[in-house]
Amino acid sequence: RKSDSYISFTLWDRDIVGEDDQLGQHIVHVRDIKAARPTDSGAAIKTVPWSQLTSKLECCGKINVVAFFEDDARTDLRVNVSRGVNLPVADEFGSSNTYVVATLAQGRGAEQIYQTSAQSGTTEPVWDHWMKFAVPKKSSEKDPSDTRHPELFLTMYVYHLDERRGQSIFIGKADLALCRV
Repeated sequence: RKSDSYISFTLWDRDIVGEDDQLGQHIVHVRDIKAARPTDSGAAIKTVPWSQLTSKLECCGKINVVAFFEDDARTDLRVNVSRGVNLPVADEFGSSNTYVVATLAQGRGAEQIYQTSAQSGTTEPVWDHWMKFAVPKKSSEKDPSDTRHPELFLTMYVYHLDERRGQSIFIGKADLALCRV
């Protein structure tokens, strides 16, 4: 408990080709760790902000998305996942078989999910896939005329489809706050 030791938590990605990259690190001083006894009042869980080890992190590809509401009540969301640009290589042939899964959480565990088709053998896929999401009406006590949804996000996950192994490999993720649409 009085040690000058540290515990280091390191987050890595998993690369199919090439070396894995270190994404971040968080270090905890051992003497700052509270004892985990029910009678110990200092054992409460506390949130510690994530610390970035390096500024080397950078975007590894982009997806082009068009999103707009078809109605003034902002309940009919239209989304077009157009294409990917400079997506990471995920197979030994220098390309990827990529697809996007878009989700919109509806609260209480319910969510709407759409998926594009997988575009094979390219790091610049063209999906041009339209989706329609039903956004719940906002119940705002502060301003009922404010129809923005600051708490809702459209989340898009990008995957590589490894056809030989029959599995999907996570490539990346993007969140779009509906209040920005």
